[in-house]
Amino acid sequence: MSDSSGDRNGSGGHNRWISDKGWCGRDHIDSNFILANAQVAKGFPIVYCSDGFCELAGFARTEVMQKSCSCKFLLGAETNEQMILQIEKSLEEKVEFKGEIMFYKKNGSSFWCLLDIVPIKNEKGDVVLFLASFKDITDTKVKIAAEDKKEGLEGVVSKFADSTKLGGAVDSIEGGEALQRDLDRLENWAITNRMRFNKGKCWILHLGRGNPGYTYRLGDETLETSHAERDLGVLVNSKLNMN
Repeated sequence: MSDSSGDRNGSGGHNRWISDKGWCGRDHIDSNFILANAQVAKGFPIVYCSDGFCELAGFARTEVMQKSCSCKFLLGAETNEQMILQIEKSLEEKVEFKGEIMFYKKNGSSFWCLLDIVPIKNEKGDVVLFLASFKDITDTKVKIAAEDKKEGLEGVVSKFADSTKLGGAVDSIEGGEALQRDLDRLENWAITNRMRFNKGKCWILHLGRGNPGYTYRLGDETLETSHAERDLGVLVNSKLNMN
């Protein structure tokens, strides 16, 4: 829907471009949007904001009107400064901006926003308006972050479980008891972190003739023993350094 009268800089002109479904001329626009006057270079003031935007940001329409469409009133401690500069640059150059940015509501609570600012031209090709739409993507960002954290933790735990090796010089019963205490601590750690070891893959490597062959356990299970380094996939040098 266009206005043949050419009056697009006054509020009446803007309102004739707006329907109850959002911006006329762009399909499937998010209902949370603002319109700004692109011909007033100082701040590009907001000349219209939807009810959806007011509900999302927590501001009354009268609090938003005539503020800059760079939306500095939505910025907060965790807002990315580089994104702010990109928004301002896009407005100055009258080109589209689209990106994810953390904004803050009037009550101080933060939300992740997919911000899309589009320049609107008249029949002469002049940019007369900016249409900025705001989509709350907080739930999506939180879900992705939780999944990434879970995958990272599982990777670290898996690597730990696959590569953990306990070693020590055991030439007496006391030495064997010390190594058993290390195994007990490992078992307690696994219980605390709800991680289950495949104890069938846990072996004890006895080296040297003076080794007393102490029996070890992990939890309630007795560990198998081996006298061959190849069974464990490790090489042990004379200083008990394992590779």
